[in-house]
Amino acid sequence: MITDNIRKILFGVLALGLLAVLFKFVWDQEQILKKGKDFNFKIEPFDPSDPFRGKYLNIRFSEDHLNYVDNANDFQVGETVVAVLKQDDLFAKVIDLQKTPPVSTQDYIYVKIKRIEDTNIVYFEFPFSKYFFEESKSDTLAKIFQTTLQNLNTKNYAIVTVKDGKGVMKDIYLDNQPIHSYFK
Repeated sequence: MITDNIRKILFGVLALGLLAVLFKFVWDQEQILKKGKDFNFKIEPFDPSDPFRGKYLNIRFSEDHLNYVDNANDFQVGETVVAVLKQDDLFAKVIDLQKTPPVSTQDYIYVKIKRIEDTNIVYFEFPFSKYFFEESKSDTLAKIFQTTLQNLNTKNYAIVTVKDGKGVMKDIYLDNQPIHSYFK
């Protein structure tokens, strides 16, 4: 039979282990934000709700596929691959999909293949697609999105910092203004 002291020690070790995992996750995200490179991804958001996670924007990226992929048959739906990025004048573009990270550039992100159409169009999903926000702001945010999405001339994009194939969504801009500026 395990004594109370051993139980307390085991509980303490378990708690410290969980805190270490949490700290490592936060540390990794902060390192990406500090040392990574920013890319502007054009977005097409919509506004779902999850009763367990609260209000969030599920961000749809305009750059969610690559046309005319020569080796599209090499990819499988559900597979994680590398999307090589290039920043144009304003928005990021995916210029290639590969099985392994490129040696010539650090501008890449791991994505998951969603579907393949016509044997040469590959659709993929970015690992950063949810933007959580305070529930009291949901009605205002919904109105802002309705307005900006109806106007085709607005520039809506997410700034994503990328480092070593991982990305963190830094901010969202609607009509070329940071989302938090609408709540001042």
